Amino acid sequence: MAGMADALQMGKSGLKKRVSIGGNVPPPPPYPPPTVPPPPSFPPPGIAGVTCTHPSSQPLPPPVESPLAPPKENSGKTKDLKANFKNAKKDKKKEEFEAVRKLFPPGTLGPEMDLILKRLIKAERTAKNLEKQLVDNGISIAEDIPYDECMEQITYIAKRMAEIGSSGVVHPDKAVQKRLRKEYYVLEKSMEKYNAALLMTDEYAEEQRLKEQQWQDENRADNNAARQKLWRHMDVQIKNMSEEKLKNKVTPNGKKLPTNILRRFKRTNVLQLLRTNPEDITRVHPSFLDNLRVTGMTLTERRAIHVHLADLAVEWKKKEKEPMTEKKMNWFNNLLKKFKSDLMIYKSHVEQYGPPGNHKGCPLIGRQCPLKADTFPSYDKDYGYPPDPIYPQSNVVKSEVDNQGAKKAREKAALAKAKEANRRAEDLKKHYKNFKNKIKEISAAGGACGDMEETMDILQEKHKLWIEAILKGEKKLFPNKQMDDFCKTVSILKLEIIKYSKRGGVPLSKRDRDDPDTRSSIEIVICCELISATDDTLIGITDFVTHLDLKNKTLDKSMEALRKDMGNLSVRNEKTLEAMDGDRPKVSKKWKPLYDPSKCGGFAAILKSVEAEKNEGGGDGDQGEKADTEGVMKKENSEDADKNEKCPRPPKNPMMANMADALKAGKGGLKKKGGQPNPMAGMADALKA
Repeated sequence: MAGMADALQMGKSGLKKRVSIGGNVPPPPPYPPPTVPPPPSFPPPGIAGVTCTHPSSQPLPPPVESPLAPPKENSGKTKDLKANFKNAKKDKKKEEFEAVRKLFPPGTLGPEMDLILKRLIKAERTAKNLEKQLVDNGISIAEDIPYDECMEQITYIAKRMAEIGSSGVVHPDKAVQKRLRKEYYVLEKSMEKYNAALLMTDEYAEEQRLKEQQWQDENRADNNAARQKLWRHMDVQIKNMSEEKLKNKVTPNGKKLPTNILRRFKRTNVLQLLRTNPEDITRVHPSFLDNLRVTGMTLTERRAIHVHLADLAVEWKKKEKEPMTEKKMNWFNNLLKKFKSDLMIYKSHVEQYGPPGNHKGCPLIGRQCPLKADTFPSYDKDYGYPPDPIYPQSNVVKSEVDNQGAKKAREKAALAKAKEANRRAEDLKKHYKNFKNKIKEISAAGGACGDMEETMDILQEKHKLWIEAILKGEKKLFPNKQMDDFCKTVSILKLEIIKYSKRGGVPLSKRDRDDPDTRSSIEIVICCELISATDDTLIGITDFVTHLDLKNKTLDKSMEALRKDMGNLSVRNEKTLEAMDGDRPKVSKKWKPLYDPSKCGGFAAILKSVEAEKNEGGGDGDQGEKADTEGVMKKENSEDADKNEKCPRPPKNPMMANMADALKAGKGGLKKKGGQPNPMAGMADALKA
């Protein structure tokens, strides 16, 4: 707007100048009238006969529909197709119904029968559709063919297929070759047809039942003999005894069970079912059976397990429709399948090279031979246990609320232990999946983990026994008995540490080479816990020996060498764990010491507390044995306590008041020769707890 205003001002000033200079100015000429353009249909002059060839002047093509776009509903062709299909479907249903309706005279069927006929026709149509789907997916449908005809056709077809050879038969004449291949294809289809029909006949089912019964009868004597062999090696209370107790227990005929057999019973825990009442097995949950270890069993062990569960399998077969019973039956069928496979290999090998004792010419080495593999371990000896179906007595009574909770806690702990074992096995499989001898490595790693946990259990029991001996005042027996026990324990621990050092590739001498550590993180973590347990044991032994002013050069040298090996193994463990990817796995069995020498002074504090109790009790030796075990055997839980602060003398055992009341009331528990109640009865119960 500012520019327009300036232009107007300039125009006015110019006009004033012209008027002042020239006088009167003539008016401007008028503008010509506007011309109206011709209509569009009128061609301009000069181009009336010219045609335009530019692409933009051509008419546009019709729009192309996308192949993915749905057909228009208003399309007449689509409507006709839908209508024709609908009418054809109605006509087909009507024809089917009328064809069935003609079979019955008019008036004989009412509306209810008409409804039933419609349902039957619909069911037949559905069956045909299902048959078509099965055929399209390559699944043959069993036809109703008699048993004799099926057997005859199968025999003929098998003979003819053997004559042809295979589907890729080669013949000099190409026409004959084509005809034979086509015939073989037709024979395969016919064989599949008659085989499916044969499986559906009652005669075939009865034949298979008779074969199974005959197989059971032929092997029943050998199976019973195998079960009696294992019974002669197995304690009746095998489930309630630890491996350490079994190792130290003397058998009824004065022998000791070999270590490999008792470990077999505790690790392959499915063998413990041989000392379990079959009635108790029927009540267990299927998950209990699934968590049992069944791998690596010998043929003798599989015979014993099969004959022990055979009667139960008959009952499970009758109730197979129940989901829980079906799982049990599937578990038994897997065992049976493996048993039949091993038995077939064993018998074929015996037929080729002879039975045990006359086994000549066998080229297989070690456990590759089925006969030699069946003797690892061997159950030919007799250890005096009853070879009869004797089981631990199980009383089924109505439990109280507290007892029921304790039972559930035990079952939960057992289930958690089984799950932990399965989880460990899966982790070991993942770790050793790319190794050359992965099966051997997995087995060795699993055995090493189990051995380390058992060693920690043994040390835990040893600590309890040593503390109990201190509380009972067995000072006189210590130089002869306890020192030997200490030396033996240190020697066993030294062998264990050397064994696991070799697994970790730790050089034990200058001539040994530093091998790579191929262990899994699970095994290394458990090994670290074993080192902690061994270190606590050595501290306790040193504290006890120092307090009593005893000296044993052999023990000192053994402990010094053991500490050196422990240090090397601990360094290798930490180095390997740092090199591994991922977090450190959780420990399934953590070491829990019974005392903390850094806080309570170890055995010296225990002995001082015993002497103080004796002094307060007037010097009575029997009453002085009432020491505080609970406060000593439990580890301090407070994290705020200073590690360097010495623990004061433990307070009196709260059980002492109850024991005094029991003594006054004449309920002192165990009796001594003088007829006086033994106050150590309560102490023994406290140690057991």
